[in-house]
Amino acid sequence: MSVTVLIVEDNKEHGRMVEAAVRSIGWEPRSTELVETGFRMALEAAPSLLITDVHLPDSDGYDLVRRIRSHPELKHVPILMITGTYHRDEDRLRAFELGADAYLLKPVHVGELLLTARRLVDVRRRE
Repeated sequence: MSVTVLIVEDNKEHGRMVEAAVRSIGWEPRSTELVETGFRMALEAAPSLLITDVHLPDSDGYDLVRRIRSHPELKHVPILMITGTYHRDEDRLRAFELGADAYLLKPVHVGELLLTARRLVDVRRRE
């Protein structure tokens, strides 16, 4: 089974790094900068994993997590949130309360990103 990763990230440099990391382990990245587009892409083909930034141009990653978790066909998708702006404990707690499975801070080390991503996909496959 191929693994598709939906990446919602407005920082082009960080987005390219995440795409390259995902490709390096044979996974297929699909990317956008917007929450609305990301949600539509997820509806068209449920990803194996969602990686989203918190701060985005048209909304925020929290809204995307809320929408994914409330949709019956998408609520099973593992979600990894990444942020360079929201470092407070309250931000991390909010992410987990909304249903995020992991929360990393930028700058993200590629090894940590891939280890976290693999763990989330493996856990979901076993369920």
